[in-house]
Amino acid sequence: MAAAGFDATMSAVLWGLGVVAVIVLGGLVVLWLRKRLLGRELPDDGGFATLETLRQQGLVTEEELRAIRRKVMDRHQAREQEREQEKEKARSEGKSDLTFEDKLSDLKKENGGGYTPP
Repeated sequence: MAAAGFDATMSAVLWGLGVVAVIVLGGLVVLWLRKRLLGRELPDDGGFATLETLRQQGLVTEEELRAIRRKVMDRHQAREQEREQEKEKARSEGKSDLTFEDKLSDLKKENGGGYTPP
């Protein structure tokens, strides 16, 4: 009777291992086919392309590249202004719960951007 339970358990384990092996082999086959069909190496950057890469490949024109950079910089500056306003509001309310990054940013501004932490 105990042998029948052991056989059932071993059978389930072997089936599970077989399913895992089929999934892994299937993934390897998909990677091999993708590499072969694309005819080139897969990107080492995790699939992300930089703007410069897109421009070099001709997917983005020079004007589009400038417009994208402008939008990114505008968004960054808007976020910086929001952070500065939040910090000023916190200071005016007497709160001193600024983050380390905020304090470091303030020190850099006070020293003309030349402050480096010890």
